[in-house]
Amino acid sequence: MTIPLGIMSLLHDLLPQVGPLLHEHALSLGHDELNPSSKLSSLHESPFGLYGSIALMIALGKSGKSSGLFWLNSAQMQIDLLSKGWNTDSGLSLPSNQKRIDTLWMSEAGVVDSFFFAGASLKDVVSQYTAVTGKPTMPQQFDTAYHQCKWNYRDEEDVENVDAKFDEHEIPYGVLWLDIEHTDGKRYMTWDSVMFPHPEEMQKKLAAKGRHMVSNFDPHIKLENNYYIHKEASEKGYYVKDSSGKDFDGWCWPGWVIFLLRCVES
Repeated sequence: MTIPLGIMSLLHDLLPQVGPLLHEHALSLGHDELNPSSKLSSLHESPFGLYGSIALMIALGKSGKSSGLFWLNSAQMQIDLLSKGWNTDSGLSLPSNQKRIDTLWMSEAGVVDSFFFAGASLKDVVSQYTAVTGKPTMPQQFDTAYHQCKWNYRDEEDVENVDAKFDEHEIPYGVLWLDIEHTDGKRYMTWDSVMFPHPEEMQKKLAAKGRHMVSNFDPHIKLENNYYIHKEASEKGYYVKDSSGKDFDGWCWPGWVIFLLRCVES
């Protein structure tokens, strides 16, 4: 269902039992009187947004049949969970014997663009969903192992201690992540020469155990004229533009880049 409404608030009422795959919630939906809403956001403002969210809700029946809804909207969003005996000042209420969870969807902007999927199984619904969005690429074999990631490991000694503890407790893992603090002053694709003076040697030690390292690289760039990535992005117009055509200067640890441009990707 696609209904163009322009830039305005959107509201959609769903009445079958469904469960959202939100990474700050359990997979099975329940009603929490203290927190009856799920807030989806593309901003890092925990617990309201965890970098990005996909508004996909799936229902799985006792018979094994499944259904799903994909809400195609990237704006700030709220999903209210209406369960047994729910009642608020809005006037909405449910019977006391209600045995399902209803949902009320609200987006701050965009258009109503909803995809409904009905299938004989959960696998069938997921297949329909990926037919709309595109199927993910298969990961490399090592990528299917456990990833150890946190903000943040202080230095090379800290990395070695974490790696050693996994061996000590016989916990298998395949990948160790470094967040932004491994860089030189939050400049991506650089290393802090004091805290991480031997990055190649550090990675070779992990590789000797069949393990890999990932250094974080987010899509925002520090705005410093002597930073080579920022200098090139400014000169060649790689940055996202605001409504006046100027480079968009947004709040984050460093800044923003248009990675959809072929020249930026390369």
